[in-house]
Parts: sequence; structure tokens; C-alpha cells
Amino acid sequence: MKVAKGWHQVSVAQFQELLPIYKKALDEQDSAKWLNHWANIIAILADCQTEEVEALDLGQVNKIIKSLSWLNDKHLPHPKRKWLLVKGRLYRATDDAKKFNTAQYVEYKTFIGRGNLISEMHYLLATIYHPVWGDKPHDEKAAIFRQLPVSKVYPMVFFYTNEFRNSIKRIEEYGIRLMKEELEKADEALMLTLRDIVTGK
Repeated sequence: MKVAKGWHQVSVAQFQELLPIYKKALDEQDSAKWLNHWANIIAILADCQTEEVEALDLGQVNKIIKSLSWLNDKHLPHPKRKWLLVKGRLYRATDDAKKFNTAQYVEYKTFIGRGNLISEMHYLLATIYHPVWGDKPHDEKAAIFRQLPVSKVYPMVFFYTNEFRNSIKRIEEYGIRLMKEELEKADEALMLTLRDIVTGK
């Protein structure tokens, strides 16, 4: 059974599937449930059915689990990639979150707003990256990005998410400040109008 040997061999889709199960395995106290979680993790990383893993003897399963110690490595080694070559097509990331156009802003805010960054990762990637020539519908791009190694795209998603959240905060703070200024102007205009009425001007 061939099991992934590092994050570079794990696709975005596999990462999305395995992460919640891996978190459960780390917290599981019941040994039978713990083993069941690991059978699922191995099946995802070997791209096979869980029944195939369950057919292995316990010694083999324990050996595979030990070989998966790299799952604890939270540092995914690749740097942020501005360019990606995917299925013969070149994709380029927007320089920074401040340069997102309106559509990108709305898309990103929508996907982050759904609450689960990991499950939305492929949609976020489809917002960040655009083909250099031509274009594809957002869902098609997202489906393509699900097949990429997670180590290639993880740093970019989290960089942009932090940048985007900071940008959103600044935009919202600016909006609140403008709103306060407008309210102050409206109050001032109202007071002037009332004074004019009282004084008969």
C-alpha cells in the first residue's frame, strides 16, 4: 500500500478530507475509535477504500501510522507562489489583497464568511489566482485547485486570508469613521436649521 510521504504528496481535496478526522484521532480516548480514525486517514492518504486498510494486520497499520509522523509538521515548506502552472495553464495571483477587484472582494468575503477556511480553500484559491490567458468559471477553477498539492498553495491562502482580514478591518474602520463624520455633519446641519427656525432667519 503506497501512502503519502509528506505534504507535497497530499492534494487540497485530501487535506480537506483528512484534517477533521486527524483532529478527532488526536483527541480520541477510545482505542477502537482511535484505530478507526487512523484507518480513514490512511485510506485518504493511500487513495484507497477504508476496507483495504482494515484488512491489514495491526502490525502493518501501526507501522504506517508511525510513518505518518510528518502530519504533525504544521510548517508546510513551500514559499508563497505568485505563479502556478496547472494542467498546462499559467495562473497568476493578485499582488496583494488591497488590489482585489470588487468581484474578488465579494467572493473572498463570502467564502471566509462561511466559517471553515479549510473546506473553502479551493474556492479561495480560485479567487486569488487567475489564468494569464483567457478565463474559466470560478467553480471550474476551484475544482482544478482541489487537485494541487496542498504544500504549494497553503502558504498563499493563509497569507491572503490574514492580509484580507486586516484589509477588511481597515475598510470597516474607515467606513465607521466616515459614517461618524457624516452623522456629525448631519447633526450640525440639523442644529443650524433648528437655530434658523428659532431665530426666524
